[in-house]
Amino acid sequence: MSQTPSSPELSYPAVRNGLDFLRSVVEHLDGPDPGPRAVKFAVVHLQAATEILLKAGLASLDWKLVFADPDQADETAYKAGDFISIGASKAIALLKKEGVVIANREKKEIERLAVQRNKLAHFGGTLSAAAV
Repeated sequence: MSQTPSSPELSYPAVRNGLDFLRSVVEHLDGPDPGPRAVKFAVVHLQAATEILLKAGLASLDWKLVFADPDQADETAYKAGDFISIGASKAIALLKKEGVVIANREKKEIERLAVQRNKLAHFGGTLSAAAV
């Protein structure tokens, strides 16, 4: 889909993008009894926000750290977002290596969130809003 001259350009730098996903989580869960669709999107968006913000933290230290294959780190590809990046677990490990304090309990919860997200997004898993 091409943009027309009058259409706005979409711009979501990493931190703003992560915060936007968090805002979506709150919107989906706002109310006394969110439905199954809202819970699904809340989980998917919470996991996306978490991973984006972890990678943004790494990129603030060195953009090359977010590449799955550091030997392929290329600034043009990075700026275009055209590369395979690391996952949340690897981001946590690298952040810890850089001195960022992330408790093991928090790491486990982030990893559990990724598992739940995959179940919901790819295999139709079941969760309650309270579990989220």
